[in-house]
Amino acid sequence: MKRWRDLLLIVVLFGILIVFTIYGPGSNQVDQQDQAGSTHSAGDLGALGLQRWLQALGYNASNLEYTEWSIPDSAHVLFTIAPEEQITEEQAEETLRWVRNGGTLILVVPDPPLFSNQNKLLEQLQATVINDDDLEPVERADVVQPLLTDPPLLSAPVNTQSVLELNRDDYVPLLSTDLGPSVVGLQEGRGYVYLAASVFPFSNQGLRETGSAALILNLLARAPRDATVLFNEYHHGYNTPPTLRRAVLQQWWGWSAVYAALVVVLYILLTGRRFGHPVPLRVDVARRSSAEYIQSLAMLFRRARKQSYMLEHYRNQLKRRLARPYGFVPPADDAAFVKELQRYRGADDEQAERLRALLEQFARATNDEQLVRLVRAADAFADAKGRIR
Repeated sequence: MKRWRDLLLIVVLFGILIVFTIYGPGSNQVDQQDQAGSTHSAGDLGALGLQRWLQALGYNASNLEYTEWSIPDSAHVLFTIAPEEQITEEQAEETLRWVRNGGTLILVVPDPPLFSNQNKLLEQLQATVINDDDLEPVERADVVQPLLTDPPLLSAPVNTQSVLELNRDDYVPLLSTDLGPSVVGLQEGRGYVYLAASVFPFSNQGLRETGSAALILNLLARAPRDATVLFNEYHHGYNTPPTLRRAVLQQWWGWSAVYAALVVVLYILLTGRRFGHPVPLRVDVARRSSAEYIQSLAMLFRRARKQSYMLEHYRNQLKRRLARPYGFVPPADDAAFVKELQRYRGADDEQAERLRALLEQFARATNDEQLVRLVRAADAFADAKGRIR
């Protein structure tokens, strides 16, 4: 029986391990590593390399995440690279308010682009992205205006078949392919907006290509070298603060802890023993001692103020103890009792005198101390007589 139980335990643990391998953190690790445009991604499509490169150049690069959508006025540049979640009307208005106050927005649409109604920011900028899947991606885009000169740039990698189309005339095409413009710039109030139709030059993979770094430095030319540069991670899904449950279910260490806990619980269930009947404590089954009974009874007599009753009880008890060996009933009168005891030769003259004085003290006792002292004296007198107590 024990062998089959151990075999069942091994099979169950292997089954849990298989499920953990299939549905554990490894199943979505690739998606997180290849999240396009996110600084949380170190994959080819991520933007972690761009953020660290800007930090190395002296820019104060950080993420805009886990907060309400509000761009601080202290920020100089905002990168919004391939947003995955919808940009609402209110968020678009907040973004353009910040731009018109002097900010620089670098908006890179996802590749392939999302539906236009999911990006209200593009709608307010009167821009759309045209993507033709039937065409081969164009690897590089050429500079069409002599504006990208810091540092000088002739072309940049784009690796896309998407182009920009704007329903306004106040924009400047900066990079273009045979299919159309890939990067454009337009003035918004005191700020500036750059629109790009390709994620590739901003990605970890594309940043290594010739022309990508020069393109990004030209887009940042309006900001000082120590400027605050924000990366929009809010629209990559990092808008809700992480919870313990989310961290446990999305990280490898959390799944490992869950698996270890399941293994321990199954081991206890399959190999443990049920508890027997509860064993009562000794204090619950032990009977009360006679001393406790006597003490309780004494407390009752004291509370009821039965001192005279106790004196009479011990006086009569002393008489009965002294009369029992001779077989007579002790008279109530103390003098008659002493005389009767002497008749049976139970006491000599000296003992009779001591007994008479002791019985008289029982009648005159007024407090507990005298009562205790008389009881001890009576016991000592009876013991001295050698009689049975």
